[in-house]
Amino acid sequence: MQYAIRQGHTIKQIAKMTSIDPWFLYQLKEINDMQLELEKHPMESLPTEVLREAKRMGFSDGRLAGTWRLDGKGGQEKVRHFRKKHGLKPVYKRVDTCAAEFESYTPYLYSTYEEEDEATPTAKKKVIILGSGPNRIGQGIEFDYCCCHASYALREDGYETIMINCNPRRSRPITTPATASTSSRSRSKTCLPSANTKPPAARPLA
Repeated sequence: MQYAIRQGHTIKQIAKMTSIDPWFLYQLKEINDMQLELEKHPMESLPTEVLREAKRMGFSDGRLAGTWRLDGKGGQEKVRHFRKKHGLKPVYKRVDTCAAEFESYTPYLYSTYEEEDEATPTAKKKVIILGSGPNRIGQGIEFDYCCCHASYALREDGYETIMINCNPRRSRPITTPATASTSSRSRSKTCLPSANTKPPAARPLA
């Protein structure tokens, strides 16, 4: 789709050729337009608002490093430092798991590049537990069994736990930058890798 858009085909033409609904094609065109805008600028001269919009659209630090040909393991880290230098850090939004029926003590939070931060970290000792991705539909459980029992055991020892898992609906795996941002915002200094008996669905941390 990207090559067709870049070659000048209209959304109407592509929809006719592929039978893909134009709504989805317009979303792809927005991503492609942002990619072209990013390619116009070296990283050091990129306007902050363009970078902010790219992050809001879901461009990862790794994707940005590839766009600017920052090869090697250090490329992603360079983008991360550049982003932080310009004050671009993710904020965290809450998902009420109790639908406002009563107070939720274990809400979901997701990271995004907006303005208001709804995370309220406590002063308790914390441990981050890395999940191994969602179970397949039909397996009967939503969370990884071992991660949950690790959380129970740590709670008995007086720790507050934060479980990080990937979001399959938005194709967001567990990544090093996401884990580092969560660790910084939650004031957690300890991370427990997942240990379980099913194949991991998350990307390994480098």
